[in-house]
Amino acid sequence: RGPGGAGPQPTDAELARFLELGFSDAAAVREAYAAHGGNAQRALSALLTAPDPAGLNDVVMLRYHPQFGDMREAVRTGPFAVRELMDRLAAQSPAVARLVAEHPMEVMRILLLDDDDYRDLLESYEAAAAEEGGGGR
Repeated sequence: RGPGGAGPQPTDAELARFLELGFSDAAAVREAYAAHGGNAQRALSALLTAPDPAGLNDVVMLRYHPQFGDMREAVRTGPFAVRELMDRLAAQSPAVARLVAEHPMEVMRILLLDDDDYRDLLESYEAAAAEEGGGGR
């Protein structure tokens, strides 16, 4: 149980999977996990759909932005390509440029995680939810 008997808490490995997905607020992950009876898939859904004043859900959703591939390529190419892309983003998509400026480490984590690794992380949540039979632990 969590602090003060708040509910089931993720194991270190489960918490690490959330962090690898781009959620950097461990307390929010633990709260969502406890609120959904220890069901990782439901906690993930809650985190993706909850109001997010810090903008971290937007970091995770950045993977689905039309310019994500360009951003990933720029990071792999080098600092000059990143600067050029950031200048373009500032003009074309100020909200994305602001997101990158506000959460640089989280954005880099998402950009550096390849598609297969990201898909594996999401599938591991689905498998955990299936094992739990849709309920808690």
